[in-house]
Order: sequence, then C-alpha cells, then structure tokens
Amino acid sequence: MLNPNTLPIKHVKVDGVFNRLSQTEVKKNVVENIQGGFFNIDVDKVRVALLNMPWVRDVTVKRVWPDSLKVVVSEQVPSARWGDLGLLNELGEFFSPDDMTITNDLPFLWVTIGLDNFTQGFVGTIFVKFLRKKKYKVFIPKKGKYKFNKVGYDNTNELILEYKLIDDDRYEDTHIIKHYIGNYYYLSYHHQLLFLKY
Repeated sequence: MLNPNTLPIKHVKVDGVFNRLSQTEVKKNVVENIQGGFFNIDVDKVRVALLNMPWVRDVTVKRVWPDSLKVVVSEQVPSARWGDLGLLNELGEFFSPDDMTITNDLPFLWVTIGLDNFTQGFVGTIFVKFLRKKKYKVFIPKKGKYKFNKVGYDNTNELILEYKLIDDDRYEDTHIIKHYIGNYYYLSYHHQLLFLKY
C-alpha cells in the first residue's frame, strides 16, 4: 500500500470563493505537489505549498476514497494597504501579494515599528513621547477605551496613531474611529486632539 503507484491520485476538487485567486492556478499547484498514492501522499506538504500563494489565507486538504483530493480554500480579504509593502486582511494580518493585484481603492495606512526615529518636528515629537511615556489611553464617553500603540502616516502624510481596544465591561467598542482593522484602530492627529478635549 505504500507503493506510490498504488491507488494514485487521479482527481483534484478545489472549492472556495475565488475573487483574486484563480481556481485553475490553485489546482495546478496541488497537482505539482502530489507525490505518492492515496495512502502515502503528504497532504501537509500540499497544504503548505498552497499557503505560500499570496492570496490564500487558509486551506484544508483531505483524501477522498479511493483516488481523489478535496481542497477547500479561504481567500484573503483585503481591508487596507500597508504602506508600499502589501495589505492587511480583515483580521489585521499582513500579507504581500503581487503589486499588479492590489487595488488603489483601499485605505492606505503606514505605522512605524518603533518611535525612536520619529521626526515630525518639536511639537509632534513631544506629543508622541508623552503618549509613549504615559501609555496614553483614549476614552470616548460611553464608548471604547483604547491604548496607544504606534505612530505612522496615511497617504496624505497625515499623522496616524494606532490604538488597541482595551477590554473593559464599562466600555463598548465604537465605530467613531475612522479605520478599524482586526484588533487595531487608527486615529488621525486631528481626531486625536478632538478626543483629548473630552
């Protein structure tokens, strides 16, 4: 039964909702990574090969008796551009597809990894140091409670501040914040000043 010529894989069925991915390309990828017969094919290897396709978020690969594989693909759903590096999906996770497949109608965000090299002028620098030192939190009346995390810019070079929602029974999440992706919330500098008035 371990002989790769015993019960070879003859059929591959690919399921999923395809907007960016090509079902034909997915099937081709599977076929190229089939080694062995029904009993000794490495389905984990096939799965890893599919996960390396930029628009694949998750995938399951299962044997179907006696000579088939069933592949179910979950496609990435873009929520924002992440600078010039790639995209964020609806969970706030980064992925980097081919530039030709990225549309320009998505929100553009860019947050630096650290604040040490931040140079936005004296006032901006002092402001960010204040946020960092105090681990500043934004409180929106009868709404969310958010903790400052990072700093960056959008495509108009406006200062953007990244926050994470703090779980607190006294507060609810809010949709007042302009951009919300996964666990991250993005305020413009002017939006931040508005909240500081509360």
